Amino acid sequence: MQNAIERAVVLGQPPNLRPEDLPPCVTAERAGLLKKALKEGVTLEALEREYIEQILKKTQGHQSLTANILGIDRRTLYRKSRKYHLEGCEG
Repeated sequence: MQNAIERAVVLGQPPNLRPEDLPPCVTAERAGLLKKALKEGVTLEALEREYIEQILKKTQGHQSLTANILGIDRRTLYRKSRKYHLEGCEG
């Protein structure tokens, strides 16, 4: 998600990002989360936390599946989950 946002910032039409600025791999759900973040002025860290939390819920806390969907290593997911105090990822 972070890469998608960075890509949209670089390739988009400043100062506002539009859904069209996002790469095709960003689904409507992810775009909705990003739209909400842009509208409310949410930090990238808060956006990352909410996105990880949503995926953990969707996978019912399955670490390997969540990490795969996020495109990160399981250890990275564990560290981020501890950082954000997320449940469903005990390691």
